[in-house]
Amino acid sequence: MSNKIRKVGQCHAVLIHCSFSADIWEKLGEITMQCFSRQDAVQKTREAGKAWRILIAWVTDELRCGFDGRTRSNNRNPSLTTSEQPYERSGQHRFSSDVSTLQQQLQYLRFEYEPTVPL
Repeated sequence: MSNKIRKVGQCHAVLIHCSFSADIWEKLGEITMQCFSRQDAVQKTREAGKAWRILIAWVTDELRCGFDGRTRSNNRNPSLTTSEQPYERSGQHRFSSDVSTLQQQLQYLRFEYEPTVPL
């Protein structure tokens, strides 16, 4: 399970050029914890809140580790990154922040996830 969660984080590394940073994973964890804390079952049982905090922290850490690892790997060896190949073919600067670039990367990310989503 840990490897699957890390892979999700790794797949998001293609968005690093669109201002997607590792801090977003922390924000995701905070928001998730806020949502779960509002549930009656979690509010009534102290152990449930503690268990959810531990689980959310673990998932968030795994996502961030996968993202950070892939980002570092891409920075060390940029010739192997798949996210930069569309830039080389289109002639765009790889740090371009225009809307079409973001849409292309989001579309690429969506195609990567479709085979991994359980039905």
